[in-house]
Amino acid sequence: MKVRSVTTVDWFKTGLYILLMIVITVVAAILLSELGLVGIVLWAAIFAGSLFLLVRWHAHSTAYRCPSCAEVFTISTLTDLISPQVPQGKYLTCPGCGKRSWATILMRDGA
Repeated sequence: MKVRSVTTVDWFKTGLYILLMIVITVVAAILLSELGLVGIVLWAAIFAGSLFLLVRWHAHSTAYRCPSCAEVFTISTLTDLISPQVPQGKYLTCPGCGKRSWATILMRDGA
């Protein structure tokens, strides 16, 4: 698996995807607000679906490097969703050495 450091373009692309999700969610809330309970349920489905797609894209586009053993590894969509993250990395358990630490985020080439 080929990986590279995160660039400004990567941050811009991620921000654009997050902005798109926010716009879709807000527009859906406005358009569905008049439908009562049905509108709330539809909005929740749209929100959950867009969140899933965003997290799935992120999980498939990134890899992580363990600061202890330098192993590069990927994570599942569920792990990506529930693990704490800061701009520099994500708190994960390394599959190589088993230590929990703030793994450095990397971009997967071609993903």
